[in-house]
Amino acid sequence: MKLSVISPILYRLATYINDDYCILNINSAVFEVPMHLAISLCKKIQQIYLTDHSCRKFSFICELINQSSLDLLSVLFKNGTLNLEIDDDTCYDLYSIGDTLGIDELTIPYLDNFSGDKLNLKNVFQFCELHKKVSFPQKEMNLIIENFSKFEIPTLARFYEKNIDLLEYSLKSEALKLNDEDQIANLLICLSKRSLEFLRLFNYVYLDFCSNETFSNYVNFIETLIDEPRLKTAFSCITKAIDKKLETSLVPKSIYVNSLVYSHNVKYSSSSTGSLSDPVESLADSKNSNFFTANIPNSWITADLKEGSIIPTSYRIKSRDQSKLNVMQSWKLEGKTADGKLITLDEQKNNPINAKETKEFKLETKEKFIGFVITQIDANTSGKNFMFINEFDFSGEIYKL
Repeated sequence: MKLSVISPILYRLATYINDDYCILNINSAVFEVPMHLAISLCKKIQQIYLTDHSCRKFSFICELINQSSLDLLSVLFKNGTLNLEIDDDTCYDLYSIGDTLGIDELTIPYLDNFSGDKLNLKNVFQFCELHKKVSFPQKEMNLIIENFSKFEIPTLARFYEKNIDLLEYSLKSEALKLNDEDQIANLLICLSKRSLEFLRLFNYVYLDFCSNETFSNYVNFIETLIDEPRLKTAFSCITKAIDKKLETSLVPKSIYVNSLVYSHNVKYSSSSTGSLSDPVESLADSKNSNFFTANIPNSWITADLKEGSIIPTSYRIKSRDQSKLNVMQSWKLEGKTADGKLITLDEQKNNPINAKETKEFKLETKEKFIGFVITQIDANTSGKNFMFINEFDFSGEIYKL
């Protein structure tokens, strides 16, 4: 992107020699700037100067992607102009600098390129920060909520740290998509260490869906709040969460998960285990498995929930990694209901899953299931009955009464 900031007034001012300097501190980067340039260029500095003519030290905190973008500000102060190629990150940094200091010329390039049509997962948080200054960033928040599980916790923490209202909005949304409840719990632990204000949002976390490791992290964090006021705040939130669960104990509660494996809520069994195969339990690990059954017709694998039930929206199968032989191509998927019924959900014939390939199949059902059975209903691509599966996983809405 071409950036051109040319102001004849600033250019002429830059040639003026004056001994009156000020110290400008931005994110601990210190600039010595002629006072007349600082006042002319920065509205925020001018506002401070109008109330205190003796002030010569100004400090600002500015959120930047790259701290090196501040070097361009030094060039602008020195020459009164900027004329160079910049990338999207630098464009945003200059907007942030301009917004912080009140330099309108630096905000224009980013504002000119601000368009919902260009919104993506990389820039959505930046666009959201910009849009919320004008109105509620509905489009941006929808994108964040629908792709919540794709963001790393540090990225989410940086955004929500100063947007607790938007975090609460996200947690209330029925469209929130999670791999597991651990992500929300760990995010709130991270944020609560920075500000106890986030403790109240644990009301939206189902700790009983969390892994033992995450629950342990939560307990350890609570134990660090050793002084009485903090303990009172923390346990007040816990009590409210318990009361809320008791009040709604007769109402089925649910969370959406992208993976039963990553939610640690699935166990596997099989009709047989082939020689040299990994145990069928290895399918419950997030790491790669190399499982296959013996050479027996109608071999099957079950995936049972450890607790609760699920309305599945899709299932995934990954083929073997080590060979193109004996690839599964025909199977039937059945769901197991709480009363013991088996309901056929999908059937595939002559649809081989190539080596190292993962295929996802959508499911249309409103039924709740406590487990699933996948059965190989015909020979594999080598004419044998070995059933090779490296991944057998589900997405859907999990219910726990």
